[in-house]
Amino acid sequence: MVEQSKSQPGRLTEQRRFTDTLLNNLPGMVYRCANDLPWTMTFVSGGCEALTGHTAEFITNPRLGWIELMHADDLEAIRGVIRAAIDGDRQFDVQYRIVAKGGQEKWVREQGCGIRGADGTVAAIEGYIDDITPLRSASLALARSEAWYEEKIRPELRRQREQLAHADRLHTLGEMASGIAHEVNQPLAAISLFAQAGRHLLDSGDYDKLREVLEKLSRHAHRAAAIVERIQDMARRKESERQTVDLNALVDDAVELAEIDAEANNISIEVSSAAGLPMVDVDVVQIQQVILNLLRNGIDAMRSLNFENGSTMRVLIRQYKAGFLQVDVEDCGGGVSADVADKIFDSFSTSKSTGLGMGLPISKAIVAAHGGQLVFNNNETGGATFSLTLPVAASGNQHG
Repeated sequence: MVEQSKSQPGRLTEQRRFTDTLLNNLPGMVYRCANDLPWTMTFVSGGCEALTGHTAEFITNPRLGWIELMHADDLEAIRGVIRAAIDGDRQFDVQYRIVAKGGQEKWVREQGCGIRGADGTVAAIEGYIDDITPLRSASLALARSEAWYEEKIRPELRRQREQLAHADRLHTLGEMASGIAHEVNQPLAAISLFAQAGRHLLDSGDYDKLREVLEKLSRHAHRAAAIVERIQDMARRKESERQTVDLNALVDDAVELAEIDAEANNISIEVSSAAGLPMVDVDVVQIQQVILNLLRNGIDAMRSLNFENGSTMRVLIRQYKAGFLQVDVEDCGGGVSADVADKIFDSFSTSKSTGLGMGLPISKAIVAAHGGQLVFNNNETGGATFSLTLPVAASGNQHG
């Protein structure tokens, strides 16, 4: 018993030494202060000098108070937060500035709570204050870097994507050149014939038939103009411009362009659209470019098999899930082989002897920039289905 009573002070001394060592080696300052207005410090750990530049004796001077070191612009707001937390028996976690010795301004983070005495009142506040100036500086630098990126880099990147998309459209139009010429020549030839017929009817005075001829002439002229207009839109290089449109109508216009190639290969394109779908906010030309690219890829895939699996392509427009629409482009070609599947959306990856390998990567980038995705699956009956999803317009308007 005597030995045990003698060892007790030794254990207390060892525990005190351990506690002091632990507290003094913390990167910040552990404290206890009175629950008074100036927050008079009654205890601070050795980290106070690294934090404030002042000694523990200076910080615990009863005539000082911690608020003397707090930045004047932060004092009122921080004091209100801490007071509310203490009154509600909650811990507080605040960030503010202090003015250290020599006038150096630092950002600190303080975490603490109120300590209630025997009478139930909050007699003291205990907590931990750490220097977060390097973290704040790094955060501000990161924020500036992100702002610079948003201002300088992201628009360079957008322009590059638009330039690539424009180059891909021109390449597509170049491949379609002979079909486009044939498609435009048809209404032009009809216009010439109807013009001659109209002249003869005018000379003969047969005005009843003349009206019918003129109406047909006008219809073919509009058809030729529409083809040229769509080609001009595809070829034009311009800044991305979003419009709220009906996806059914957008797909129909793309299909009309694709039919130039399809008809030359005796391929039919069946479109299944749905009424009442919400509108979409898209760059019309870019999304039409994606759909046209998928259609022409399907035509090429079917042609490479000499149409062994059929000669009909299908396009389905439907609700995908809440907030998204989907366009499925299904062909009956040979499907996507396993050795190509993992890299089909990679730049310069192509199975075509004359392909650039940029159509699908550009299409995927365009769809991603619209907040959607572009994926594919091989069909059980042969061929592949490429599906693009697009978010509906924020307004949620529906088209009848």
